[in-house]
Amino acid sequence: MKNFKKVLNHLKHPPIPISPKDKGIIKKLKEEFEHNKRTFIFNRFKYYVDCLYCHAMPGTIEKVLLILNSFKIKQGENNKLLNLGGGTGQVSDMIKYIGFDVYNLDIEVSDEDEFNKQHNLNDFIDLPYEENSFNFVLCQEVIEHIENPWKLFRDIKRVLKDNGTLILTTPNIQSKHSKKVFSRNHFGYFNWFGEKDLSYHINPVPFWEIELIASKSGFLFKLLDGNGSYYFSKKLSREKTIDKNENLIFVYEKIDDKKGK
Repeated sequence: MKNFKKVLNHLKHPPIPISPKDKGIIKKLKEEFEHNKRTFIFNRFKYYVDCLYCHAMPGTIEKVLLILNSFKIKQGENNKLLNLGGGTGQVSDMIKYIGFDVYNLDIEVSDEDEFNKQHNLNDFIDLPYEENSFNFVLCQEVIEHIENPWKLFRDIKRVLKDNGTLILTTPNIQSKHSKKVFSRNHFGYFNWFGEKDLSYHINPVPFWEIELIASKSGFLFKLLDGNGSYYFSKKLSREKTIDKNENLIFVYEKIDDKKGK
């Protein structure tokens, strides 16, 4: 009976189809790479949109690629990027396409070489790179899989160059929708952290904790954004970004310890 009611409710409120206003680098990427139609929630409404193929919510990889592309334009050849826990598939290829030298580190890497290394981020072993190796670290949809997010930030700081950039994304457990999910079940589950997700999403990290860990680990806050803002481009306040978006996107700069800034 409960499942039947869920079906009826879904039929009453089907996803709203929208057309993304892709342009520039995202439009070019869609000509070269796989994209498909998926649903996402923004401000409690469900939408249906054509997006670049990625395990993150629609709009997440688009925002990440736009951020990276803006850095690429500014910084030129300083483009060595660690794709941390991101596999070796389409995301890595898209980042290469826009001009980055991509190094992949993931537990599922099978054929290791200079650019692809196998590593379990939940092992207490240092990342297999020298200090100050990368200009950028992308940590997309990873922190929620990690037992110790404090160690994750320390590991990233060690391999990131001074004034280097960390881009981190994660499901937003403090959105209006996630709070609604939390209040409507008896087990204290957030959106994307229900019983069916616990085999891989083991650590729901709120935005304030990410900001705390980052600041204590030697990172300077630069930007907070959300996946839905790619489709609804009106600039949102910090509070509304957190309320409305299903995924959050953080950008940090590693503080130069020698200069203290």
